[in-house]
Amino acid sequence: MTCIRTALLASLALCFAALPARAEPDYTAINTAIAQKVIVPAYALLAETTAAQARAWDTACASADSGQLATLQQAYVEVSDAWATVFHWNFGPVTLLLRRDRFYHWPERRNTIAKGLSQLLAKPDAEKVKLVNFAHTSVAVQGLPALERLVFERTDTLKNAWNCQVGKSIAANLSHMAEDAAKEWAGEVVAVIARGEEHPMYFDGPKATLNKLFTELLTGYAIIKDQKILPVLGASVKKAKPNLIEARRSNRFAENLKLNLETLFAADAIMASYLPTNERNALADKRATAMGFFKALPPLKHAVYVESERAQYLAFTAVLSALRKDMVAAYTTHLGLTIGFNSLDGD
Repeated sequence: MTCIRTALLASLALCFAALPARAEPDYTAINTAIAQKVIVPAYALLAETTAAQARAWDTACASADSGQLATLQQAYVEVSDAWATVFHWNFGPVTLLLRRDRFYHWPERRNTIAKGLSQLLAKPDAEKVKLVNFAHTSVAVQGLPALERLVFERTDTLKNAWNCQVGKSIAANLSHMAEDAAKEWAGEVVAVIARGEEHPMYFDGPKATLNKLFTELLTGYAIIKDQKILPVLGASVKKAKPNLIEARRSNRFAENLKLNLETLFAADAIMASYLPTNERNALADKRATAMGFFKALPPLKHAVYVESERAQYLAFTAVLSALRKDMVAAYTTHLGLTIGFNSLDGD
């Protein structure tokens, strides 16, 4: 029996040795496609909308016309929508100089935005809001969530010259960060990716880059589940926390979530195009299922108090978890990827 087993093992070894080596995925091609088709256009839109928002603030504050508030609210909405398409990319130029945290300080802890904004508005100081200085102030008052409060909560902003100046400074700061990130992505970063080279600051090489992109996709789904939905639902109706709903003042939660899903799905579809057909189709079906669940969701601010509607949100998060699990199985098996450190680790 031992001889037979030895002979069989030897035969199998010879068979496997005769098989052609499996070709390594073209990591550079995948990275380049994701960068050029998803990331670069998204950051370009963010730069465009933040620049338009900064101009709107300049015009509104110069006229001191309270009727301009609606214009500022619409400008905010357009920037918010653009941000929702890059929300999960904690990778590349957005990580430089703490741009991501400065642009979007959320989830908020210990009411830091309200406290910081109140302190800033309480005592006019022109030096504080100069761009070169404002970029070094508290991240809680530099970004989009602080601006949301100025245009949707403090509706008298345009009647107060100092409040208007603070709004102008936040808008200019956002535009400056978005423009720099967009230029760096469209220029040096995407060029390095397309050449399949290492970047001295952001990534080590083609496979490491795709691992990072893969990890950020998984992080995006985790953000939706673990930061945007579950903390709001709480453990029960009595422990629900609707005040934690993202962008509740501007009522953009549902639209943000839709855009989050669409941008995640776009990058996932590019990666999946390098999978075997059955795996690619399976992931496409999972994405379609998730979008179907999303479209059926009731408004979260009311759903937190209704058991049947809470169950819909929990079912939706379960679908996202299943999709995430299937992505891990497919991409680790067929593209040789691994799950790396992400921005939620250690929270």
